[in-house]
Amino acid sequence: MLTTDINSEVELQQALQKLSEHIRQNQLHYTKEREEVLKYIYTHTGHLEADEITKGIAETGFRVSRMSVYNILEFLTKCQLIACHHFNNGAATYEKFTPHTQHFHRICCNCGSVKEFSDKKLLRTLRKKNFTAFSPSYFSFYIYGLCKKCQKELEINNHK
Repeated sequence: MLTTDINSEVELQQALQKLSEHIRQNQLHYTKEREEVLKYIYTHTGHLEADEITKGIAETGFRVSRMSVYNILEFLTKCQLIACHHFNNGAATYEKFTPHTQHFHRICCNCGSVKEFSDKKLLRTLRKKNFTAFSPSYFSFYIYGLCKKCQKELEINNHK
């Protein structure tokens, strides 16, 4: 799903600036391919697979190989510009990474649906946690179970 609000545009500009700074600090080459992959992810919501990103970018008229997309996704993950998730089926999915919009995921073990949720109390607890000889940069939190639809189907099947 395409996003177009003001906050998304600000997040994209901040991500592009962070990308430029990382490339400059590490004496790498700035490529249009990296920029296009980052823009695609930051202008879409949800969890995107690499092939979906490759196809979406191609639809804009910009050409980037599938292998380049995979390499760029790994690079952007290391830069903490995007987050990589491996949900139920193990396939990697990606989403923009913005520390101030931290959220959690509920994954249905039956149908594989993924729902995002926020919990301010849980977030505060995790941010306050002190670790010995460790300083967290970010965190992921997954809860596996059954979604409402699958619970109802299970109840119906159990009553047959």
